[in-house]
Amino acid sequence: NADATMSVSRYSADTTPPRIHMAKSRNATIGNVTGAVQSGDALGQLVFCGSDGTDFNNMGAYIECAVTGSVSGDTMPAALAFHTNAGTSIAERMRISSGGTVLIPTINGSPSLDLGGAGTSNALIATPESMFFSIDSNNDQSDRGYYFGHNANTTSATVLMTLKDDGSLCVGTSTTTGILNTNYTSTNH
Repeated sequence: NADATMSVSRYSADTTPPRIHMAKSRNATIGNVTGAVQSGDALGQLVFCGSDGTDFNNMGAYIECAVTGSVSGDTMPAALAFHTNAGTSIAERMRISSGGTVLIPTINGSPSLDLGGAGTSNALIATPESMFFSIDSNNDQSDRGYYFGHNANTTSATVLMTLKDDGSLCVGTSTTTGILNTNYTSTNH
């Protein structure tokens, strides 16, 4: 109907939110939770469909939670995957792993963006084609740059190298007086 909506509300003086609860057991008897799920089992999906003029049989997108490892008492490793339809086929476009890593897949399932997660130490951006980065895209500043550093996860990191918006590359510093400066002149060495 034209007014179809769903609202889940909770009225309580505490921090508990309203929930939509999905649960799966491999036991075929309703209410029997002894059928432990296995790696690869989908625990739930949110599916989005639209009429193609004939039916609602083709999904536009869906979000799925699936088990990704061994299940035992109070252990349920799972990932959240986001799938979209490019026209006639649906495919996974992004995944949040059980460890918290965000993956955006590309050709053959290799990640084009891997932001790492809790307990990981690496991040990856990869592409089979060209990659472009932009500094100060609205051209209203003259002191912008890409800073590469370590020992911090914010702008307080020790700067190892800077690529300035004027094209100069500074190694060992964020200023133009670094160990290596490709914008060298007699006044800035």
